[in-house]
Amino acid sequence: VPSTLRGAFIACGELATYDQSKVEIKSRFGVQEGALLHVGASLITGVVATTLAAPFDLIKTRAMNAHSSASTLDIFRAALREESPRALLRGWVPAYLRLGPHALICLPLFEQMRAFVGADFI
Repeated sequence: VPSTLRGAFIACGELATYDQSKVEIKSRFGVQEGALLHVGASLITGVVATTLAAPFDLIKTRAMNAHSSASTLDIFRAALREESPRALLRGWVPAYLRLGPHALICLPLFEQMRAFVGADFI
């Protein structure tokens, strides 16, 4: 369950954040469509995706290391009760070092492929 939720939150976070970041960067900073816009939106997307995935990474790791059959919700509650909400972001930097470059490579590449096939309307 934690892996499925993690994947869903990363996908939703990346897709929604990338497009909204492009809109905001264009309107607030006047950046036109191009590499600078795509890189900026990708960096923001990596931060959001990492932040959304972090709690599920923590829960998944603890579930795999648990010697009991605690549920996902039990692990989540224990982390909040025994530590603090900040515990849910433990491991954020290593996760960003993985997800950040992924967004930085994949999303601008997607933009280039979209332009190549003439699907600028998407």
